[in-house]
Amino acid sequence: MQHVYAYRYRWVVLLSLVLLTVAVEIPWMNLAPLGRTVNAFYQGVWKGSWQFVDTMIVTYMIMFVLFAMPASWFISKCGVTASVYCSGLLIAIGSVIRVSGYHDPMPMIISQVLYAIAQVITLNLGVTTVARWFPIRERGMAMGILSSMQYIALGADMVLPGLIAYDYIFNLFLGAFVCTVFGMVAAVLISERPPTPSSLVEPADEVTLFAGSSPVITGGRSLRGVTVVFAISWGVLMAMLSRVDFLAGQLDMPSTSKFALALMSSGAVGAVAIPALSDYTRKRKKWYAVCQGMALPGLLLMVWGVGNRMQVYIGACLFGFFAFSAIPIGLQYGAELGYKYPEIKIQARMTLYSQAVGIFVMLVSMEGTVMEQRYNMAFFAGLLLACFFGCTFLDESPVIITEDERLDQEINKEIVQTE
Repeated sequence: MQHVYAYRYRWVVLLSLVLLTVAVEIPWMNLAPLGRTVNAFYQGVWKGSWQFVDTMIVTYMIMFVLFAMPASWFISKCGVTASVYCSGLLIAIGSVIRVSGYHDPMPMIISQVLYAIAQVITLNLGVTTVARWFPIRERGMAMGILSSMQYIALGADMVLPGLIAYDYIFNLFLGAFVCTVFGMVAAVLISERPPTPSSLVEPADEVTLFAGSSPVITGGRSLRGVTVVFAISWGVLMAMLSRVDFLAGQLDMPSTSKFALALMSSGAVGAVAIPALSDYTRKRKKWYAVCQGMALPGLLLMVWGVGNRMQVYIGACLFGFFAFSAIPIGLQYGAELGYKYPEIKIQARMTLYSQAVGIFVMLVSMEGTVMEQRYNMAFFAGLLLACFFGCTFLDESPVIITEDERLDQEINKEIVQTE
């Protein structure tokens, strides 16, 4: 037995990451609930072939694909504190550009690029920072808090604009202010590492996420399969969220915020409940297939429920519950299928590929007439059906055990003392 210290300041560091996560997630989807209003605002000056809101959302995803590897290298070379400072600075500059040039599409896109680069850095910070500051028995909880904040920030993006004020300029200024303040506070609170290690199991700082061959490619048929299914289903979910305002209009829903609330609140519940059931029953393949299969009826209920608001709300809840729950199960399933490789490397690759596929799904389903949008819904339904059938060809996880059992040996090696 060896003693390690869990410093109380670890919760301040976690708060710093939480604030930074919220700050970089808000600009991603905050235009989606006001999509028709925003597109009309820039109609006379935006000359792009896509709708302006679609362009802003896809920009975030493209930047993730382009900067995932440079961001990982930057963190390993410059450290956690410098990375948080960099993210905070990018957020502040992006906010100034957005507020001062909101009347012109080009400054808006420039600010979105800066926000997106800050997001890439922030999302790559979590594992390293948590591993430095938290004993191993608390790391799962800490990462869960960070992951949940992404859902909460996206949920706030979907719901709050319509509840506070359905006014584009007001919401734009408010979002920029909140992002800047959160980024500045995060930079003040962050600290590089504790005085002494908080666990016997520390991260290997010299290991980069993208060095060497990809475990997704070399890790076997099932790992490749679950990566493809994960990427496609994630792309469908992102395409749905990015068009939540247009979708609500097509489905004859009186309130975009209430429709988005049904999607996001049910998704938050599902993202906790279904992974817990998967752990309890020690089944990954079955529950992952259930998520893909049950999201499809929810989508169809929405499509067939035009004019029947109760049916649309039921479909939105069903779709959100299972579509969002597929994300944590899919990441864990992939990590267990590739258990011979570092978990962080597999999850980083799966996230990178899902962003790339998500861009493709959004590009091929980008705006048009109402009839074209309905064809898009049929396209999404076909992709979800393919994902469900794809799950049937996957193997069960070879290491499906609960988190407590998986970490029991490492936990028992150390005695944690609170400073």
